[in-house]
Formats: sequence, C-alpha cells, structure tokens
Amino acid sequence: MLLDCHDLDAAVRSLAVASDRREQALIDAIASVDLPGGTVSEDTETAVPRRAFEMLELTDEDFRFDGTCFFHGTRTLDPSSFRRHGILPLGRTVDQLWMDLHKLISEKITLAEWRDHRAMVERGGGGHGGYLYRLKTTGLSFHGGPYAFLIRDHHLDRIDGNHDYLATPEIVHDIARTCDFDLQQVFEDAAKPYIVKFRTAETTIHALHAAFWYVHAALRGEKSGWYSLYGHDCRNTVVSVEDVLDIAPVVPPA
Repeated sequence: MLLDCHDLDAAVRSLAVASDRREQALIDAIASVDLPGGTVSEDTETAVPRRAFEMLELTDEDFRFDGTCFFHGTRTLDPSSFRRHGILPLGRTVDQLWMDLHKLISEKITLAEWRDHRAMVERGGGGHGGYLYRLKTTGLSFHGGPYAFLIRDHHLDRIDGNHDYLATPEIVHDIARTCDFDLQQVFEDAAKPYIVKFRTAETTIHALHAAFWYVHAALRGEKSGWYSLYGHDCRNTVVSVEDVLDIAPVVPPA
C-alpha cells in the first residue's frame, strides 16, 4: 500500500489499509483530537497524531506502507515528455529549456543573440535572476531535483511564501528576470499547468504525520497548514517512466 494524499478520500483509504483499521474509525479518531489547549508547542506536530493513533491502539510503526506517492507541480510546453522520459532533474533539462524558450521569442531575438545572452548569464551577468540561475545550475547535486509535495493540495492552495510551481518553474522565472522583455508572461501564455504523480519507495514517520495533519485539516474544511507541508527531493535523479502514475492538467476554477 502506498501513502497517497491525492485527496482526502485517498489519504484516509491509504492510512486505513496500512494500519488495518476501518476508514470511519480512523476518521473519528483524527477528527476527535485538537491542539492541546488550542495552542502549538514544540512537540505538537508529533504528539497530536500519536494521541489519535493511540485511540485505535496504534503506534507510528503499525502503519505499513510499501512506499509513498508524491506530486510534482509544473508548467510545461510538452506534458507528453513525462511519458517518454519520466521526470528529469534540472541538469538533464536546462539545455532543452533554453531552446524551447527561444522558440517562443524567436521574433524578438535571433538564436545567436540568445546563445550570447545565455553565455552572459552563465559568466556572471543577468542581475539577481542570473545569480539565482547560476546558484541552481552550478550546484546541481543540491538543486537538481526533481521536487514534489506529499500533499497534492499544496500545489492548488499554496501556503503563503511558497513558490507557485503551476505558474512557472523557478528556473524559468530566473531566466526571465535576466531579459528586458516579459519572457515569463510569454511562457505562461504558451505553457500549461500539470501535476505529475509518481511513486517512491520512501516511507518516513514525518510523511505519516504530515498525512495526518492534512486529513485533520480537511475533515474540518480548513486549509492545509505547515505541519502537512512535506517536500520530496529526488536528489538529481530521474523519476522513471514506470514510476509516473498520472499526468494531470490543472483546470482553473470556473
């Protein structure tokens, strides 16, 4: 069984199967606990989930998962690439990205000029956008990704301060800031937002507790908060095609 926080129903189902408890019993236990005294303490993040599990005679170790699903949010010109190549780390995509961006602005700048612009950025120019670009592309062992969230809703209803990955990838935002025209808007108009779901063999207590807090908030009709924010870093390795479970377009609310 995979820990799957695609939505509330999927999260409850995966927690129930992994713990061998009925879904309704799990819902009742999670819904019944609250912050101690309505306040947050240093151990709240772990103490509250464990209190709910104790009601069902469970410990953290009683949840037996085979792995975990994660959700990679992006805006892309070619969603079919995930079926062909999986999800690639930055170092495997950056050259193609520069080429794709040029196709969008070929009427504004020649290919030779665009290559010169890239060289300028990579040599140290481009202002703060160039600095952020170099930070990511020269430290690929740390910034290669791909990155993803445990909770799908964190892409759709972001916590304040989090980057909007569905609007534009961070690297595109960085490159756009090195230009004297609105490249980011051109990209956003041409590309479409997608959430790519994939599986991993990862299982952690932290992910279990994040899933608890997601369910805890969702049962109350509340927005998921910081306790449910759990990110996954593929550490500069490819998410294989076989591990990609779904490639879903994000439809704007009517």
